[in-house]
Amino acid sequence: MARLKGGDPFVFAHGAQELRSCTELGIPVEVVPGVTSATAAPVLVGVPLTSSEGSAGFIVASGHLDPGDPTCRTDWAALARSGLNIVILMGMRHLPAIAARLIEEGIAADATATCVASASLPGQQAVRAGLGELAMEVAAAGLANPAVVIVETRPG
Repeated sequence: MARLKGGDPFVFAHGAQELRSCTELGIPVEVVPGVTSATAAPVLVGVPLTSSEGSAGFIVASGHLDPGDPTCRTDWAALARSGLNIVILMGMRHLPAIAARLIEEGIAADATATCVASASLPGQQAVRAGLGELAMEVAAAGLANPAVVIVETRPG
């Protein structure tokens, strides 16, 4: 029996829980790492996550909850202060609120942001815009999940 999952089973997925459940039931398991969309999508559209002239690193965050939701554990202020590029997975539903929050926390509204939908699939689409305009441009282009958002906080 095999369970196939797109991406990496331990990046915002249930791989660890599934592994634990199978192990507890005595079911032999082999986990094969995948390539996370957090790094694959930017490469596919030519957005470097790090560079000698740009960002010294990147952060991957979940956007599945609205930044104003009291159960959201993401520290959006810390992400904005980090100076690192930000990759957001599962953030399409809350993209307007996420972009607004990042701007509120200090990222420039004209910081380059890119949304890649259906990365590596035949229907792949990408939109690049200033962070303040990204949600509107993404909606106008009709991009939908699965999608990855990259916010470039440094030039490069």
